[in-house]
Amino acid sequence: MEVVFVLDTTGSMSGMIAGAKQKIWAIANKLKSAQPTPEIRFGLVGYRDRGDVYVTKVFGLTGNLDEVYTNLYAFEAEGGGDEPESVNEALHKAVRDLQWSTDPEVLRVIFLVGDARPHMDYPDDVKYPETCRLANRKGILINTLQCGRLSGTEEVWREIAALTNGTYSAILQDGGTIKIETPYDQEIIRLNLQLNATIIRYGSKDEQENAAKNKSVLAALSSEAMADRSSYLGKGEAGAVLSGRGDLVVEVMNGRESLDKLDEEKLAPELQAMAPGARQELIAKKVEERRTLQAELAELVAKRDAEVAKQMKNLEGKGGAMELDAFRALETQAREKGYRFEEKR
Repeated sequence: MEVVFVLDTTGSMSGMIAGAKQKIWAIANKLKSAQPTPEIRFGLVGYRDRGDVYVTKVFGLTGNLDEVYTNLYAFEAEGGGDEPESVNEALHKAVRDLQWSTDPEVLRVIFLVGDARPHMDYPDDVKYPETCRLANRKGILINTLQCGRLSGTEEVWREIAALTNGTYSAILQDGGTIKIETPYDQEIIRLNLQLNATIIRYGSKDEQENAAKNKSVLAALSSEAMADRSSYLGKGEAGAVLSGRGDLVVEVMNGRESLDKLDEEKLAPELQAMAPGARQELIAKKVEERRTLQAELAELVAKRDAEVAKQMKNLEGKGGAMELDAFRALETQAREKGYRFEEKR
């Protein structure tokens, strides 16, 4: 599955952007719960308008959800102050420039989220009808989420969705984010902080730097987002604490690295300075700590998932919330690709 969010990041969208930062993990976790378990890649395009600090910011499709979150976390809502916005440019870049899969079995989806209609007076823009035709040729569905009720937006948002076999939804100006709380959240936070302490940086310079950056940003997650992230990672490979590479412990746990055959150049400086015996002892200790902590975390996450499923069932039919409308659209579209979603009871 490939999902790209094209987000209006002008000042009027501050509430929605804040909500998206909290809900990206819930959306990813929903997709990961499908059967058969899908490989998931996310991308981001932020847009404003000409004359703002930037017109578009594009982050390509990646399976590293920590990287996606880090990029989303950096988005701040500012600028704008008038309408329309550079919707055409953002949508065209999302469809044309990102490295979409060509596999016909892959679900390819864009969510266009914003409150203002596109500029149709920029002569050098590729207008949205042409971009929609390109999306159809690539097998990309475009779902539109209209924030608020600015004049002229609904007509265009509905047209874009209709032209690409997507869905249209009207949500609250601030995204209508719904806070989900369970009795297990604080304990999940505690275990996550302990798990973060078991990370041992390993790999190329870029991999180690990304691991350190992601670890730092993720420490600021809300309890809800941290729990959703734990559930998401628990559906992946054994031992994963970070999404993506850069952690020696998970490499050892999955047999990709051996304690007695480590590449010295891929070790963090503090490990390079250690005697081989002491280094192996430290790594083995971290591996065992992670196994113990993750077993405890998995039990709590399963209980939380069941509680969240109950709360979400009570919200069936409710409109105006970004994550609920995104869930509905994605589930329907994934089922059409042969995926199943089993209801938790």
